[in-house]
Amino acid sequence: MKINKDSIYYLELFMVNRAGNPATGLSITYTITKSSDDSVVDSGSLIEIGSGNYKSSYIFTVEGQYRINYQTPSGYSNEVEYIIVETERAKESTLQSVKQIVELIEQAEFGRWKIDVANKKLLFYKEDNTTLIAEFDLYNQNGIKAVSNVTERKRVL
Repeated sequence: MKINKDSIYYLELFMVNRAGNPATGLSITYTITKSSDDSVVDSGSLIEIGSGNYKSSYIFTVEGQYRINYQTPSGYSNEVEYIIVETERAKESTLQSVKQIVELIEQAEFGRWKIDVANKKLLFYKEDNTTLIAEFDLYNQNGIKAVSNVTERKRVL
């Protein structure tokens, strides 16, 4: 799961007994570990909030990947949760990168494609059909630049 740096993250478990009923009165602890170096960042106990639900919270102040280990009483299974903490800026940067990739795909798909026979190149243009966005050298199966029996292209722009 990905979360924002400096925001509250709720550690929550719902526990049931062997009969499938909510398990109350349990002592459940947790340990938050930084995955990169296995250092313990925090540990504590979950508080029972009723009907088999246990909860605590933590504010992650450093970006990175974390592991939350929940230690439950004997007879119950321990749980592990993985968290990636990032800044809003990182999410915005990722979103912007995805938008740029989609835009490039759209431009290549809907713009003009041209084989430059003299230079043995494949040219991709934006939708305006004049702005060059990608250029590929074309090669045959022998690795020689060609425009017929092309088996490979190598991007040069």
